[in-house]
Amino acid sequence: MPLEFKNGLAYLRCRKPTNDELNSLPHVIMTSDVNWDPSLYDNIIENIDEFHDTSIDDHEDANFDQYGEYRHRTIATHTTIPEVEFFDAVEYIDYDEFIDDLMDFVNPEGFHDVYDVNDTDIKQVKANFELLRPLFGWAPAETIKKTFDVTTQYARGRVSDTLKQHWRSRFPACNVKRRNEPVATDTIFSDTPAVDSGVTAAQIFVGRDTLVVDCYGLKTDKEFVNTLEDNIRERGAMNKLVSDCAKAEMSLRVQQILRALFISAWYSEPYHENQNFAENRYGTIKSTTNRVMNRSGAPANTWLLCLMYVCLLLNHLASAALNWIPPEQKLTGRTPDISKFLHFSFYEPVYYHAYSDSFPSGSNEEQGWWVGIALNVGDALTYKVLTKSNKIIYRSAIRSALDPSKPPTSFSNWWGDSIQLSWR
Repeated sequence: MPLEFKNGLAYLRCRKPTNDELNSLPHVIMTSDVNWDPSLYDNIIENIDEFHDTSIDDHEDANFDQYGEYRHRTIATHTTIPEVEFFDAVEYIDYDEFIDDLMDFVNPEGFHDVYDVNDTDIKQVKANFELLRPLFGWAPAETIKKTFDVTTQYARGRVSDTLKQHWRSRFPACNVKRRNEPVATDTIFSDTPAVDSGVTAAQIFVGRDTLVVDCYGLKTDKEFVNTLEDNIRERGAMNKLVSDCAKAEMSLRVQQILRALFISAWYSEPYHENQNFAENRYGTIKSTTNRVMNRSGAPANTWLLCLMYVCLLLNHLASAALNWIPPEQKLTGRTPDISKFLHFSFYEPVYYHAYSDSFPSGSNEEQGWWVGIALNVGDALTYKVLTKSNKIIYRSAIRSALDPSKPPTSFSNWWGDSIQLSWR
């Protein structure tokens, strides 16, 4: 690019392109596809001696810290205001190929002469497995060769001679377990802010072979990179990430994670959502969520809680597509336990322990609604309870508030409206 510098500032001569140029020339995106966040470059030098130490590990990835965590996660502020639809479908462009075409167009014959680029011949060197025998207990070279064919080697180069303290491997791909299947992802939008969090969107990840689905709430499209890292941490790094052409799912930060963890990517054609496998599974998830909310009388703002509950439930239900094996078992190989689903139904009125000492003027129990299972809090039978103040709490000591002598015919929500149900 012909950049000119004046007083330390770079200038690029620009003019408005003609219609013929817009139609005939390739379009090259020169700027980032995410909003600029200057705080990413904040830096406070606490140890000046370490600042001047030039013995830095050559293999360390600047996008991951010494704990193996991605540095550029998004922290979204809490909001209960519905946001506009922020995922714009854009056509995926192979920028490297377009840049090459552009350079050939500018100077198709003398490109190498002008920029003085030297041609380099690259030859593939056949691996010598005899030299590796001492590293594998002097096993036969053929055995070592077969081992390389059926295993991965994510650590690049040799271990550095610099003795630098770290808590996890300096190669991010070695810090996560692997998930041997493609995973499709898609975004779900709601016209009602979710209770307690105010989010109006959710991201789902669906295993292509196992049908295991995970759901995460989104306050902004920038949080997609957070949900991707969370899903990799919980389930493992997938072989391939399948998504549509949303900007957030093709951003530079997403590409950094995929490259670091050796995950390939595939994007559906714009306006062909049916190519994304997540769309197919979401049809089952959406219909089940609607059925649960309709029969339970749950208000609309519990949609995210119900969606998470349904995803967890479908992971434990035997599937005809998997020869009547639960998706959770298909993924992990372990027989799942369904005890946590046998005590309460979604949005069932319950009493929970209030842990108050106002005896005898006040009760130590308060009423709420059962809205799901807490996977990362307490023991295996710890649940999510929605309180009358619209807050989510976690309790294992709860009991049903339904009259055990009468079959339930209606529930009452916090506005006092009676919702009739037909139980079958």
